[in-house]
Amino acid sequence: MQVNLNRQEKAIFISGSNMINIGSNLIFQNTNQAEVLIKQGLIRSPEDGTGWYNLGICMHQKCKIREAINCYEIGIANAANYRSLFTVNMAHDLLLIKDFQNGWKVYEE
Repeated sequence: MQVNLNRQEKAIFISGSNMINIGSNLIFQNTNQAEVLIKQGLIRSPEDGTGWYNLGICMHQKCKIREAINCYEIGIANAANYRSLFTVNMAHDLLLIKDFQNGWKVYEE
C-alpha cells in the first residue's frame, strides 16, 4: 500500500536535524529559505549545535548581526561541544557592531 502525502504532510516526517541540514545547504544561495528551514528544524531539535551555528551564519549573511550573536549565545548554552566555533563567529560579529570590549574578551576566552 502506498500513501501519497502532500508537502505539508511530508514535512511532518522530516526530522529537525534533516531540516537544519537542508537549510544549511541553502545559506549562500537563498538565505530566506535557509532561515525558515533552519528555524523549523530548531523548533524540533533546539539542542542541535549545527543548527544554531548555521542560523548565526545565515543571520550574518542577511546583515542581522545582533540576531547572529544571539544565535551563537543560544548555541553555546545548548551545545557546549561547539563552543569554539560559536565564540570565533560571535567575537567577529561583536567587533563588527563595534562592541570592542566584549568582542576582544570573547576572542581571548
